[in-house]
Formats: sequence, structure tokens, C-alpha cells
Amino acid sequence: MSPVLLISFFIAIVIYVVLAISFLPYLRRLKAETQLIKEGVEAHALVLNFEHTGQSHDNQLQVRMQIKVKPYMGKNFFAETEGVISPEEFTGLRSGSYLKVRYNPFNLKEIRVIKNLTIGG
Repeated sequence: MSPVLLISFFIAIVIYVVLAISFLPYLRRLKAETQLIKEGVEAHALVLNFEHTGQSHDNQLQVRMQIKVKPYMGKNFFAETEGVISPEEFTGLRSGSYLKVRYNPFNLKEIRVIKNLTIGG
């Protein structure tokens, strides 16, 4: 095997390993979020406060919300979550709006908004 071919092969392996390591945290986060949306406990949540973070993704606005989660069983709790919504949804979002959420009962900081239920306030 020629030295040039051996070096090219080694460089390709290094690039592959670096890319795999770089994407691993993203893939873990994506898997955890998908699992939360599928298997998390469903509840309603009252929007207490919200703000646009200044970031956008694919014409969607990233927002940070403070919410009061009202599980169907168990005690209410407060949480903060981030998500992306359309500009139209952002315009209609108010303190007092109700959302449908899913959360991890073993880690109440893991929470995702599923959909906007009502607009209040």
C-alpha cells in the first residue's frame, strides 16, 4: 500500500471520528426530545410570561416561556421551557393562554409544548 493512500485513509478515518463525536450530543438531545414527546406525561399549562429570544429557525420564532403546569393527577408545578412557534402563534400568545405539554415526571425541567389550546388574557 502506498504512503499517500495510507495517509488519505488515515485522514478519512480521523474526519469520520471527529464528525461522529461532534454530532453525538445533538443526536442524543434529539432522541431525548423525541422520546419526551412520545412518552412524556401529558398536561395542560398556563402561560405566565413569555419572551422572544431573538433567534429564529426556518421562519419560526424561538420563545422562552414561564408556565404553570397543571397535571391531570398530582400537584401543579412551575417550569420554564423554550420552543419555536410561527409568527402568527406568537402574535396570538398571551399570558393566560393554555398549552398542551408533555413532561418527564422524574425531571420536571424536561418539558415540551405540544400545542396551543386557547388564547386568554
